[in-house]
Amino acid sequence: MLRMSQAILLIGLIGVVLAGLLRRSRGWHPAEGPDGSGRLGLLPTLVLGAATIGALVGSAALGDAGFDRLRRQRDLERVPRTEVAAAMTGEINLSGVAQPDDGSPLVAAPRSGVPCLYFSYTEERKTTDSDGDTRWETVESREDWARSFQLLDDSGAIRVLPSNGGIFRTEGSDLSETVGDRRYTEHRIEPGQSVFVFGFAQVDAEGRGAVEFESPGHYSPIVAEGDELGQRRGMATVAIVLIWAGLASLSFAVYFGCWLSRIHQSPAYLATLALVMVVGLSFCGLRMMHADLLGSRDRLERARASAREAVAELLRRKGISWNGDWAALGRFDDRAAFAPLDDRERRRLTRLRIDLARAVLRANAIRDRFPERLLAPLWGVSAFEPIPLPEADTEALARLDGEFRVARLGGGLAASMGGGAVIVTLLGSWFGLRRVKEKRYIENVPTSPTTGVAVGFAEVIGTIEPADGERSLSGPLSDRPCAHFHYTVQERRGSGKNAKWVTIEDRTEHVPFYCRDDEGRLLVLPEGAEILTRHRSSRREGSLRYSETRLELGDPLYALGSVTIEPEEMTSLRLERGNERSLPYILSNYSESALMHRKARVGQFWVTLAIDALILPALLAFGVAGSFQPTDFLAATSVAVGYFALAVAILLFNDLVFLRNRVRRAWHNIDVSLKKRADLLPNLQRVVQSYLSHERGVREDLALLRRSYGGGAVLDPTHAAEALTAERSLLDHIIGLREALPELKGDCLTADLMRRLTLLENEVALMRQGYNDAVERYNTRIAHIPEVLLAVPFGFTEASFFRAPVEVHEAPRVEFSTSGAEPRTGGSEEDAGPPMPDA
Repeated sequence: MLRMSQAILLIGLIGVVLAGLLRRSRGWHPAEGPDGSGRLGLLPTLVLGAATIGALVGSAALGDAGFDRLRRQRDLERVPRTEVAAAMTGEINLSGVAQPDDGSPLVAAPRSGVPCLYFSYTEERKTTDSDGDTRWETVESREDWARSFQLLDDSGAIRVLPSNGGIFRTEGSDLSETVGDRRYTEHRIEPGQSVFVFGFAQVDAEGRGAVEFESPGHYSPIVAEGDELGQRRGMATVAIVLIWAGLASLSFAVYFGCWLSRIHQSPAYLATLALVMVVGLSFCGLRMMHADLLGSRDRLERARASAREAVAELLRRKGISWNGDWAALGRFDDRAAFAPLDDRERRRLTRLRIDLARAVLRANAIRDRFPERLLAPLWGVSAFEPIPLPEADTEALARLDGEFRVARLGGGLAASMGGGAVIVTLLGSWFGLRRVKEKRYIENVPTSPTTGVAVGFAEVIGTIEPADGERSLSGPLSDRPCAHFHYTVQERRGSGKNAKWVTIEDRTEHVPFYCRDDEGRLLVLPEGAEILTRHRSSRREGSLRYSETRLELGDPLYALGSVTIEPEEMTSLRLERGNERSLPYILSNYSESALMHRKARVGQFWVTLAIDALILPALLAFGVAGSFQPTDFLAATSVAVGYFALAVAILLFNDLVFLRNRVRRAWHNIDVSLKKRADLLPNLQRVVQSYLSHERGVREDLALLRRSYGGGAVLDPTHAAEALTAERSLLDHIIGLREALPELKGDCLTADLMRRLTLLENEVALMRQGYNDAVERYNTRIAHIPEVLLAVPFGFTEASFFRAPVEVHEAPRVEFSTSGAEPRTGGSEEDAGPPMPDA
């Protein structure tokens, strides 16, 4: 049966699944999904719903199995190891030497013929399949055991009655041999071996009886080689692995459920994941604490009753009266008070009382832990009255408790498993957060019309249109017109297990194209882009396999990349890879929503894997410390909460850094252009001195311009706007006076200067809007919660807008005459000479 925690979560996630099914059934169309819209069709919805419920059921099964193993380990830990002479009715923990019982014959191991108390025998045959792979098939597997045997220690002997072969535990194989294509394996427990027994004792007042394994109680039937510590360690190891696997399965139930519910926001997903894991383990931990406290109370009450009955009955038989008050009993080795008792009976009564006192101490220790001490009164579990002991017995109790060893996981095993988990955590975090970062670029960068894009990082949406004068492409496999294709040919070589696909051709081609929207078009250079497309074709012929992916002409286009200025005329923009390699460059015929969910799914998968891997070392650390309390497993999930907080902080911080760097890059580009303009001041000053020295307004504008540029220092937006205002005023004066001054109009250097200044003004005008867009988004984000919690301590301050009065102008063209004629300005592009070098 499912535990309450898993049942609650199951109901919740089933509700999510049904809600998703209902939402899609009302507006579902068969074409949804493959059309690039990102919507889920009915079949994917059903598959994801089944995966969600399946992962949750798996989590319930694994978690229950793990906590059951942990409960068994704690049951064993609660029952102090005793000796045969002190056996009393109830759960019993014994260690000793196994010997044959006169009433039960030994069994003979099939292969070796060795007489033993128990054997497990396996015969296997080596087979080879059609692929040449070899494996061992089980031909015969059986076990048998003596129906009873004697367990001896230095205090006496007691009969043990195994009920089935499943209670036996062996360490390693006692025989393993291979003869031809047959392999034989035996595991045995032989007479004379040291064994550990955990069962239920049925004894009389003198401790005579047997240990059996069918009576109800808080114990796990065990007859094992070795000692109790090894069994507790094995139980704890398996419990940790099962509980961790249950948590991992639960996390992927959340993953599939969020996929189904279209939850792509990373903070929301991480919060949901952390919350579900903490809530799930909280319920399981509370249930385990409840079972722990009640089980400890019930077992102790049963032990007190059995001990009181055994002591009272034995004393009654010897004619010694006792009113049931443990404080009234003195030392049993007091021969005056307990003269009728023999040495065995004294030893039995002494150890019975010590074992009961140890059980009370352990039960109270469990109850007094945090948070058990707060919850115990709510569940009706009171503190147990200690058993008073004489001084000598108190010393014996301390010695016995000192011999108790906490079951700890092996350091080597924990280190190897934990080290591997840490590596998975680092890799998962790297890949996951990287994909989430790309998804947040898609989510955070606003869509711009093609005519409104600005220099910098931008997102445009439109339709693929062939570029003017560019050659057209056709898919090698589909023969469809396209702007990009990736074509591969693979050949299957070898056979059987050695078969593999070898790529014999891998070809990618693309041509520039336009992104066309309702406003206009933008040139796109696909070189270096990540292409995500829904167009896939494949064919297989004999041993060859052909595949093709492509972006077709006329496809819807989503593009995210760097907008740069066309370097020749500097009057238009284009989308390309850009120099900033840390920024993504994505071209796709999927919708923006589909791409966001696609990136989110991949990122969330890796992040989920990283969180699961991170929890394992925490669980192993508690295991190495020998602590297996319910609160420890709950505390281990706090790493999920910590990971959530750290991951969200990293994502938000990276967002702010990206936005700030976007502002800085945009301003750097403007600053470079301004420095180019400042480099032209000497030429501009020569023109003014040669032709316009008599124009007072021109001289004043030039003086203001020189002061504004400030000797080449880096300008801020305010001073840059002042410089451009002064420059625009000066250029307007010069342009207005050119027509009136023939010598100025005919000067080729002046024409060249005017052309350069106009091109640089165009450059600044094209970059201004991109800078201001970046500033607006950055200033908005640093003022929002929770970003402001990071912005203030890390020094993210507001940026200034750039309000320069610049706009794009057509650059005058100049042609230098080879015959010494005057240069010509204006005219068509065909009349223009070679492009001017950059200043």
